[in-house]
Amino acid sequence: MPVTIGTVPNTEVYTLADLTATGTSEVVSTSGPHIYFSVTSSSVTGAVVVRLEGSLTNAAGSFFNLSTSNADITISTNTTEAYYTQAPVKFVRVNVISIASGIPTIKVSIGVCR
Repeated sequence: MPVTIGTVPNTEVYTLADLTATGTSEVVSTSGPHIYFSVTSSSVTGAVVVRLEGSLTNAAGSFFNLSTSNADITISTNTTEAYYTQAPVKFVRVNVISIASGIPTIKVSIGVCR
């Protein structure tokens, strides 16, 4: 369920369930082209590779990397990073591609602005 941010019109924030293994998060239906991801990692003991993905249809196999260079994000320390994309997609999710070691926790919030 989205949370409207104070007095910022047309902005919604979604907090996803923690990711602790490889695989995808739940899918968020977006309502605008301005999409912000806040990615917080903890208990990182080796490289964690994450991909921010979007889709026009939410059909199986329809998600693609939102990076314009098609690059995945490698996380090697406990940190919080912000990512922005202006993509005309209707659905977004986070995909943990690989975990080198340990059981890290990846916390993600997605902000959508119309």
